[in-house]
Amino acid sequence: MSSQLKDDGTLDTVICCTNCGEEMRYNISDRSTDLDGPAEEDYANFVMECIEDFDNGHTCREPETR
Repeated sequence: MSSQLKDDGTLDTVICCTNCGEEMRYNISDRSTDLDGPAEEDYANFVMECIEDFDNGHTCREPETR
């Protein structure tokens, strides 16, 4: 399984399964820990946490037909 960051034009951070197309949305303001480093580093860490969360909770469906 492979997941990736997706830009859908919203302020949410969207992680998408490249196999089946399932998406999960995350919002950095909902994060339970404080952000105290440089903004770019904080966001990069947040995205990595989102990908890990998605990968740990996602079960692939059949690939979408387009």
